[in-house]
Amino acid sequence: MSHPKDVYHFLTRITSQYAERVLFTCIRDKKLYHITYGAFFEDVKKTARHLQEILGGERRTAIAAENSYEWMVYYWAVMLLGKSAVMIDPEMHPEE
Repeated sequence: MSHPKDVYHFLTRITSQYAERVLFTCIRDKKLYHITYGAFFEDVKKTARHLQEILGGERRTAIAAENSYEWMVYYWAVMLLGKSAVMIDPEMHPEE
């Protein structure tokens, strides 16, 4: 496997190989959901389009959230935009 040029090409390659396979399984509102590679990449692209307007020229962003599917989508969307994502413990005090 050759090395992808960037995050977009990495996600595209993985999705083309495994689009219909389950990537994540999560529970929301007491219901079990199976999320495929293809659905995940679509969510990442949609989130990246939305974040592009919000983040603009910023190079970095911080993610302060509990682990969740949404957190993973946000993280990969930030990376897709070529920005740095810093994960912050939501329990940490602001001065830290």
